[in-house]
Amino acid sequence: MSIVGVMITNGGTHPPEKYAAMTAGQIIQIGQNAAGAAAVIGRRMELKILDILEEAHSELQSIEKAAIAQFGSDVLTANIDPSVHVDKPLAAIIETAKNTPYEAHFALETTRDYLRRLLLQHFGTAMHIERKTFADTIPGDPKAQAYIEKTTNGVASA
Repeated sequence: MSIVGVMITNGGTHPPEKYAAMTAGQIIQIGQNAAGAAAVIGRRMELKILDILEEAHSELQSIEKAAIAQFGSDVLTANIDPSVHVDKPLAAIIETAKNTPYEAHFALETTRDYLRRLLLQHFGTAMHIERKTFADTIPGDPKAQAYIEKTTNGVASA
């Protein structure tokens, strides 16, 4: 099963709770008609995971905004490395599954690998959107122009 989502804004970045909902929806989904103890536990897990991810996305965005405030357009030449943001929420997500019917699934290496890749992808996207939104506010800046060109067309201008 593939889940495809689109996030739309009227310009600017997405709030942390929007990112969290998008990410959480790709980690756990308890069917609307699911019933019984496992469904209730799963729904509680969904809410905990949503809280974990909202905090993680909020922290990530704060760090990006602080870097932009401190370094200006130089941030646009730095590599996007979301890996520093992954370990804490990953561990917390896995912890939410402990003592639940989902513990064995979340303990699997394949599940942990999936979660790590998902968090890297979503956090990297959030970092990019912070930078792209900033670059759009300074269109005359050469670093902003290069960032926009690179991320829009896949090539950096000479």
